[in-house]
Amino acid sequence: MTQQSIIYGFIQGAEGMKSDPHRLHRLNRAVIEALPEKDSFPHLSRAMFAIPGEDPTAGTYKSQIIHFGASMKDVETHWRPWLEKFEALLRKLYWFNAVVQLRGEVVGDMQYEWTVDANQIVHYFAEPPKPASKFYFDGGPRDFDLG
Repeated sequence: MTQQSIIYGFIQGAEGMKSDPHRLHRLNRAVIEALPEKDSFPHLSRAMFAIPGEDPTAGTYKSQIIHFGASMKDVETHWRPWLEKFEALLRKLYWFNAVVQLRGEVVGDMQYEWTVDANQIVHYFAEPPKPASKFYFDGGPRDFDLG
């Protein structure tokens, strides 16, 4: 019998320079829009993500909050590959922290968090900007022994 897994969370996008506070937000939007419409299992596709508009009434005061969520069949059996896809996405974005919640019918509730190495943020203001390549991970297991 198969089990449902629910994944949801957010990525807190970095704030831009005063001269163009939404520049990094636009770059993040382009990265999300470039995700595949359909992806092999475990899925990480464009439709899983939502990004509010650039002004406060549209949901962005300073930080861009990129929301995501999905319901999948037995994702815990392929959890490490899903985390690797998610981290590959983070390496393309301009962000400060990210949180993933996993609600699995078999493994229960798990929380995962990534935080950019503070020394990487200077790269966001380079010309051209460069995404962070180093971050810290904290949270639940990266593999589940379901055998």
